[in-house]
Amino acid sequence: MLELSRATRGLMYGSFLLLVGAGIATATLGGWWHSGWLWTSIGLLTLLFVAAFPLAVPYFRAIRAELAKAPVDQAKLDALLSSPRGLWLAWIETVGLLLIIYLMVLKPF
Repeated sequence: MLELSRATRGLMYGSFLLLVGAGIATATLGGWWHSGWLWTSIGLLTLLFVAAFPLAVPYFRAIRAELAKAPVDQAKLDALLSSPRGLWLAWIETVGLLLIIYLMVLKPF
């Protein structure tokens, strides 16, 4: 699963660029550049993207490094895998994306 995650990074960055490009086009066509919900959504998306790196990269790098060792220190691997960091990352990103969807669908301000 870790290698699958690493292998899909290019697709993730390409999808992110497509999302940003489509967002710029839609905001321009809709005349929404003056809307607070749009700028809040852009800020949240940027925050989520930037926050993912210090939360995820060291965590998954440590797991990869431990799995690359021969023999694997099972106690250390278990400690890494039972860390709440992965769950925190999933919750932060999910709640952030749900907030963005809320802002974009309901356009509250």
